[in-house]
Amino acid sequence: MNGNKLTAVFEDIIQKVNAAADKGGHKIEDFIQNDEALRPILIAAYSRMPFFLRIILREDRFVSFVMNNKEKLLIHKEIGKVVSEMINKFK
Repeated sequence: MNGNKLTAVFEDIIQKVNAAADKGGHKIEDFIQNDEALRPILIAAYSRMPFFLRIILREDRFVSFVMNNKEKLLIHKEIGKVVSEMINKFK
């Protein structure tokens, strides 16, 4: 699995979460606690993932995984490093 493509997906999610949080006047740490606001962003991001990733990772599992790891994935400053570490756990 290519970590660069997955990193790009998470960078896109982070950008959209930051924009939504700013629009609502929230800090990102507070915004990501609102599952109802976060879920549509994750579903939209899933649809833009490369096809080969969508084949091996169903939408519900992707959303669940991100929701369960949202602090680590969406607040972390070095998302590429975090994604690489997570990919290595599955090897």
